[in-house]
Order: sequence, then structure tokens, then C-alpha cells
Amino acid sequence: MKSKILAKKDLSKFISKLVKEYDVFAPVKKEEGILFSKIDKTDDMCLSYSNTKNSVKEFLLPQSEELLRFVKKENSSEVANLKKEKRRSLLFGVRPCDGKAIAMLDKVFLENITDSYYKSRRENTLIIGMACNEPDQTCFCTSVEGGPFSTEGLDVLFVELKEKYLVIHVTKQCEKLFARLDDASQEDIREAEKLKKNAEKKLKPVFEIKNIKEKLDGAFDNPIWEEIHQKCIKCGICTYLCPACHCFDIQDETVGEKGRRMRNWDSCMFPKFTLHASGHNPRPTQKERWRQRIMHKFNYLKENTGLYGCVGCGRCVEYCPVNLDIRKALKDILETK
Repeated sequence: MKSKILAKKDLSKFISKLVKEYDVFAPVKKEEGILFSKIDKTDDMCLSYSNTKNSVKEFLLPQSEELLRFVKKENSSEVANLKKEKRRSLLFGVRPCDGKAIAMLDKVFLENITDSYYKSRRENTLIIGMACNEPDQTCFCTSVEGGPFSTEGLDVLFVELKEKYLVIHVTKQCEKLFARLDDASQEDIREAEKLKKNAEKKLKPVFEIKNIKEKLDGAFDNPIWEEIHQKCIKCGICTYLCPACHCFDIQDETVGEKGRRMRNWDSCMFPKFTLHASGHNPRPTQKERWRQRIMHKFNYLKENTGLYGCVGCGRCVEYCPVNLDIRKALKDILETK
């Protein structure tokens, strides 16, 4: 499928058409930062951003989600069917790191198991990415097998040129949306390739990812874990902002005979995350919790899905209130014998 060209002056008209057919979500400048939010017109968008504060994970795996409703009977329970989402969603301006996170979530929720709630949203969501011409100082996607122009998890990738966008098709899902656009020239493609190389040069490797699983296999009892967690205040912001973290808790909420089953995000950083009903907690301190976080992202998930649980988006680095940097933590672990 050939790449297309969309002039910047025509972007407003293009988005206006999309809003009529889809619930469109894009980067929007708000008081708390640049956030992915629902838009009604192009004027709402902010495309001058390094990355959004929130990830697109919440549109496929909501922070709080009702799974079912029920009514308790004398000897049984009556389960009520939930209404299916009718209108399709389109995420515009997704950075490649978030796209890679979606590819990993697909492995977890569609291949390892089939989560019908995630599956329904995923099948009804188109994802248009925006390449990173200027990566931020907290970005490290190339250190975790990603890249500022990666297309994993995306249906289309936009590359910002001078007065236009190069539109690179990844899947056939968006083919009709761009069918009437002009084909990209070889000059356009060469310009995009030059921007890609320049962006990659700005992303210096922060740790050696090769053979990391084998190194972590032998680091479980490494005394370095006692040092890494010292600053952590158990707020969980690193996991809630992470586009790849996907731990959740399920609880039934009841009022009288009626109730509902809710799925809510949880965090391995929280003290009660692994608390047993007996009162025993196999991860009693932040030492064990930080070890689990590192091991899960860079060891266990790689073994189970083939992809790392970290995509180098840098959100946990940028927004940690005590400046606990996962890049330094991992580097220290790998360099300690």
C-alpha cells in the first residue's frame, strides 16, 4: 500500500469528517498538561507536544470499568447484559511508544487470553500515530527495542514534514479514510527517512537490553534492591501513567439485592496489592515490590509475550514526585555483580 500526503492546511477538514463518524480523541492542552481527550473540532487539538501525560491505555482498558450487573435471588443470581458500544473510536496523534504498548497489551488480552471487554474496544478503535521528530530528554524507546518512528500497534503513522504530513499505512483498517489523497513522492519518503535517522541519533542508549533477561534471572537476591526502593513513597503514579502496566482488581459492589462487578486499575507499588486474606503479604516492603516491577517489565513479560513491559515513554521518569528514575535503577542492577 502506497504512502499518501496530507497537506497541513487540509488537516482541519479531515478531522471534521472523522468527528462525524467516530468519537475522536487527540492531544488537548489542559491546565494539568497535554492530555488525550475527546475533541469536536481541530481547534481543540494540540500537536506541539513531546508526549501526552496520560496514555491511550485508558481507552482500551479503562481505569474503572463495569463488567456486569446482577440481582441476587434466593438460590441464584440474575445477570444483566451490558449494552455494547455502538460508535467507533479513533485515537489521533498517538506516539509510537504508546503504539508499542498497545501491541503488548494485545498479546496479554487477545493472545494469552481473550478478554471480551478489551477485544470489543480494540476492534472498534482506529489508531493513528504521530512520529516523534523531536524526542524528549526523558524518552528512551530505542533502549527497549522501540523507535520514534515505530509502527507497532498502529493502523497509520503520520510523519510531520514542512507543510504536510506523510501518511504511512500500516493496516488496511484506515485505507478508505485516505484513499483520495495523493501518493507520496520519493522526495517525501526520503525526507521522512532523514527525520527518522536524526530522531534516533538523539536517543542515546541508557542501558544494554541485550541478554537482559538472563542477567535479571541471576539478580533476584542482589543486594542492590535494598537501595533502589529507598526514595519510593508508594504513590503508584509510575504504574498509572505507564501505557503498558495492566494490573487490575475486580470487586463486586452491592446495594441490597442489586450489584455490579467492577474492574479497576491496581498497582504493584501499593502495599495491599499482594495482601492475602490470611494477612500474609509475600511482598511486605517496597524492596520486593520494586523488584517485582523490574522483573515483570524486563523479564517475565518478555518471556510470556515476546515484548517488554516498558516502551521507554519516560512518563514515570518525568512525573515521579521523588525523581526515582527507572533508567538509572535498571542500569545499576545490570552493572552490579
